[in-house]
Amino acid sequence: MVLCDKKDLMRNEKGAILIIVIWIVAAISVISAILSLRVKVSIRNNAYIKMKTEGFITIHSAIQRAIYYHLIKPKIPDLTEDEKYNDKYTFKVNGVNVKVEEIPVSSKLSFNSVRPEVLKRIFMRYTGSEEEAMAIVSSIKDWQDRDNVENVGGAEDNYYQSLDYPYFAKNKPIDRLKELLLIKGITPEMYYGTDSIPGLKNIFTLYKTGNRFDINTCSPDAFKIYGIDDSVITVILKRRERKPFKNMTEVGEIVDPETMNILNKYFTIDLRPSIIIFKGEIKVGSLKYSLSEVYSFKSTPPKLLEIREWKF
Repeated sequence: MVLCDKKDLMRNEKGAILIIVIWIVAAISVISAILSLRVKVSIRNNAYIKMKTEGFITIHSAIQRAIYYHLIKPKIPDLTEDEKYNDKYTFKVNGVNVKVEEIPVSSKLSFNSVRPEVLKRIFMRYTGSEEEAMAIVSSIKDWQDRDNVENVGGAEDNYYQSLDYPYFAKNKPIDRLKELLLIKGITPEMYYGTDSIPGLKNIFTLYKTGNRFDINTCSPDAFKIYGIDDSVITVILKRRERKPFKNMTEVGEIVDPETMNILNKYFTIDLRPSIIIFKGEIKVGSLKYSLSEVYSFKSTPPKLLEIREWKF
């Protein structure tokens, strides 16, 4: 009986030791897997940072070349018409082809200097109602003025504090365009746009550029704001892509008089833009990297205003 108990005891001890060994092996395997995963993540992060840094440097270098060419272009003799008005370049930097495009900020309306009449017309495009459009214009004024007195149809603290997630009216000028989403009456559909309506983010800029769209560089959305027919927009886009307009008379040669009246009132031709976005793009494998830098040409050398975005 005693011998049996000793055998059972030894057997139990061996079983316990085996279980402990299995647990130790399992723990080591888990720790090894975690360390291996961390190493892989670290390697990938380092590779991503390296790729992003190299991409930034590569695109920034190409943008500097584009700026240099933009500055010397008026002094280069014997340029063809296409070369004079070309705003798209391809440079080879570090063995990579970089596409750079000049986009004058006058392709959008300066939000802080847009005429109230134009602002009302733009919002009527969204609301379909003059009364609702004027209420949005009033709300924009209330958001930026320093008092807490509501304009007709507008909104101040009383309105914003009654929301499910309350906040106060800013009572200062807008310094980020996305603030429009906080203002009474402006919806995400208005700001970002849909298939049927353009987005406010594609129409306005906070830079001081003027109160008319540059007809050579504005987005198709700008024409839609004023109810210009899609077929006419297509004609304008094809013509300016082939050869930018030098004056409004050239525009009048390809559109009907009624459309021309609208274009003369709300559009202009900016042959010497003072603020330009230089947008560079490269492709690495299946990924695209894009960087936008905004420069003011009101001084020499040009002044960097903002590195606006990094997309990939």
